[in-house]
Amino acid sequence: MTTVNRLVLYLSLIFGAWLVACHTGPKSAQSLTAEANSLSKPQSTPASEQVGNSDKEVIKLVNQFASSANEADAAWKQLQSYPRQELITSLLRLQQALAADDRQRVLISFALCNLNYEYEKNRAVVVSSLSEQTHYKDFDAEWAASLLESLMKRGDKNVLPSLFSVAPRSDGSFAEELGGVYLNAWHSDPKEFLMGLKSVPIKARRSVYFLLLNDELLTDADTTKMKAYLRSAEHDSAIGRIAKEMLTAIPRLEEERKRNQE
Repeated sequence: MTTVNRLVLYLSLIFGAWLVACHTGPKSAQSLTAEANSLSKPQSTPASEQVGNSDKEVIKLVNQFASSANEADAAWKQLQSYPRQELITSLLRLQQALAADDRQRVLISFALCNLNYEYEKNRAVVVSSLSEQTHYKDFDAEWAASLLESLMKRGDKNVLPSLFSVAPRSDGSFAEELGGVYLNAWHSDPKEFLMGLKSVPIKARRSVYFLLLNDELLTDADTTKMKAYLRSAEHDSAIGRIAKEMLTAIPRLEEERKRNQE
């Protein structure tokens, strides 16, 4: 091969290499800009992860609302900041995923009651947690009673018979809790209190009278007003029989209370 031919071949190879580099070399300015923009954008969280994080916050607030008197108001305020339907959907999803004996089922039903969502159905769940055969783990009758008292304070007097029915099996701190619940219910609406007593057995009623009259916050003035109301209520056909029964029980219970204080 002549020198000229070798030179031509050499130049051809160089030119070919240059053409390949043009097609496969560095990216264009536009493609580099687009890539940089995509990298600078915050990576979006998958929808499933967003839901999970939201649910964790919701269940945390539900626990605070149902178990901590100091944090209840703040927790409820935060729960109400969620769109109503979104919150209800989250609560139902959480409840369905829980084990049958998980106490958080009760707490979620309590929250749903406060949202007035399927109230009677969810109240029944809370009421069931007060029964002697309750199957929720780490959930005692004292806690259940406090939730029902909260519903009562919202205006639901239909929970009174359930609260009265557990009086015979109460003792210790649970008895003290019930005594306070009964005293608050009496101060709130004595007629509704007596109406609620009508539907429970006499054994339960006698236990209610005992716990009420032995509550540490009951004053002599309270007892005097109570007896005056019961005397006037004896003539009310709706509650007269119960009023008379309670009025008859008071002197004996007062004597027992005095003896216990000596």
